[in-house]
Amino acid sequence: MELKYGNKEGENMSDLLNFLATILVALISLIGILIQTKSKERQENLKNELQSFKEESLKNDKKIEDTITDVRMQVTKRYLVTEMTKIAQGDYIPNEEQKRVLKESKDEYNKAGGDSYVDDMYDDLRYKKLI
Repeated sequence: MELKYGNKEGENMSDLLNFLATILVALISLIGILIQTKSKERQENLKNELQSFKEESLKNDKKIEDTITDVRMQVTKRYLVTEMTKIAQGDYIPNEEQKRVLKESKDEYNKAGGDSYVDDMYDDLRYKKLI
């Protein structure tokens, strides 16, 4: 009888160990699910932060691009007015290459917005056959 009693006790111990193993597996699974959920939350947070950073970066890029365009327009206008003033005052007579560069600069200036002051100066020099 002792064998049966010992055997029953062994079965109880085995059942208890199986039960504890099942609980342990369930806990590990639960921990895995929690980690995965947190990981997905972190991924979403990172995606949101990256999207926000991208939008901010694009806005800043646009501001920089606009500033560069403004500076380029100012420099081109200054070049055109300075060169055309020198020509009008007779400081020098431009060669064909200088006339071509002047025309290309004026066309680029006009394409970017330009103004009538530069056009009037250019047209006056053409009328006087200085360029």
